[in-house]
Amino acid sequence: WADDVSRLDELYRAAQGLRENLGPQVVFADMSRQMLFNTRVPLGTVLPQLPRTAGHAALDEVLETGKPAVGDTLYGPVLKREVFAVIVPVTRDGQMTALLISVFDIRQFQDLFTSFSLPRDWTVTLRDGKGDVIAGHVPSDGAAAGAFDLGASHYVANSALSYWRVELDLPSIL
Repeated sequence: WADDVSRLDELYRAAQGLRENLGPQVVFADMSRQMLFNTRVPLGTVLPQLPRTAGHAALDEVLETGKPAVGDTLYGPVLKREVFAVIVPVTRDGQMTALLISVFDIRQFQDLFTSFSLPRDWTVTLRDGKGDVIAGHVPSDGAAAGAFDLGASHYVANSALSYWRVELDLPSIL
């Protein structure tokens, strides 16, 4: 399906099922970076080219390596808010012919971080490769302002699949 434009409607319907069951919008684009469909809008809607990010561009990595990639956050021209994408190349006979993209709203990460049950004076942030904060759990009541020294212990865990990182700051008792 994915490399046969004449069957684009079938691929679109299958992609709608993915969106309905798992949540991300699905975008299908040709090698000129033109979106052929986006599951957020009806099939046949005139769409822009794929947007570019100021940070790590998954699209450029996929075009260079031919392997799936996760990009930094960017403003989604269809969703109209900050998103990130996982891009997978579509190949036929060893040649890349199209791009299949899952686009995720970064707000879902904040929802997850808000649900964390952490000590009130711990700070956890998720950052993309640009260093932009995607989501975070920070002390809500200024608990660290008194007998704690924020940043006394700073830990960073780099992602093995992207340029993202998680940072954890633990206070120390003075």
